[in-house]
Amino acid sequence: MEREQLLVLGAAFLLLGGVFAASALQYLNPPVKVLEAKVFDVYVQGGKTFILTYGKGKLKLNGVYELEVNATYRITYQSTKRDLATRVISIEKIG
Repeated sequence: MEREQLLVLGAAFLLLGGVFAASALQYLNPPVKVLEAKVFDVYVQGGKTFILTYGKGKLKLNGVYELEVNATYRITYQSTKRDLATRVISIEKIG
């Protein structure tokens, strides 16, 4: 191979490695999300707590939690998926 082809191939591998590293970092350390909403309904099924809220959709928590219906909560969690809290950081009743 010529020198230019080797440089292009090396640059391509560096870009690919950077994209892979960024994806792995995002997966292993998901962003912290906060949900502030009034609870419409809560039910537990198979060791998971399902929360239905007014206007903010639903959220599935790993574990069993006791939440009051018609109360407002601030739930801080980490997740790689939209409606699933893989790690619950805190649950605060604010109203």
